[in-house]
Amino acid sequence: MKPLTLVLASMLGISLIVNALALSRLAKQPETKPGTKATSRGADAPEEKQPEITTPAPTGDARIDAVLRELTLVRREIAELKGSTGSKPVSPSTAPSSSTKDPSVAEILDEADKLNKFWGDLGKLAGARDQLDETKYTQAVLDQTADFLGLVEPTRSAFASAAKLAFTDYDRARKEMQEAQKLINWGKEADRKLAQEQYEALQARYRESVNAANERVKSQLDLTQPRQKQFASKLESWMGYASGQWGGGKRW
Repeated sequence: MKPLTLVLASMLGISLIVNALALSRLAKQPETKPGTKATSRGADAPEEKQPEITTPAPTGDARIDAVLRELTLVRREIAELKGSTGSKPVSPSTAPSSSTKDPSVAEILDEADKLNKFWGDLGKLAGARDQLDETKYTQAVLDQTADFLGLVEPTRSAFASAAKLAFTDYDRARKEMQEAQKLINWGKEADRKLAQEQYEALQARYRESVNAANERVKSQLDLTQPRQKQFASKLESWMGYASGQWGGGKRW
């Protein structure tokens, strides 16, 4: 049994005993009228003059009342002690995070959640690429992207047109690089230095084409808006999803 339970049980027992004593004393006292004193004289006997008492002496009832008052105070203290020790601590999992109390921090976290969801949805769509024809897949990517960027007409249509042209440029640049790489001689008897120079030249031309495709899309964005600016910094990754380079199917 806990110490607090023992204290409560003890105080309850004391309370019952004190209450019983009080009732017993009250039952034994003779009934007297106000201003009179019960004596053994007859009804006609003259009332004796009592000396005036300025400070009444404590009686048994007064002592009982004092005990009851003390018991009330003890009960109150026990109740307060129980309330302070019985309260459950706030679980760390349910306690509000101090960081989320700041509106600016909460806004950043919310934006991060939306960004993660956007890329996650693109990944799922790319995974189902082989189940869709090229037109439906491209339109699905453009719709998801325009919704995430908050684009409305006529900017939405202008963005879609620029993106489709960028997809074509991106595809052509990659195919040209793949075909040119087949012509590089990496054999044992080949000039390895020449082969390396040819490969690096191909990579440079490919990079120029990809950058041009990215700029075509970026020209339709408002870089003063944080979400569109962040998206612009990830255009090449987006091109990988949108063009079909990544996912369940490829266009080349």
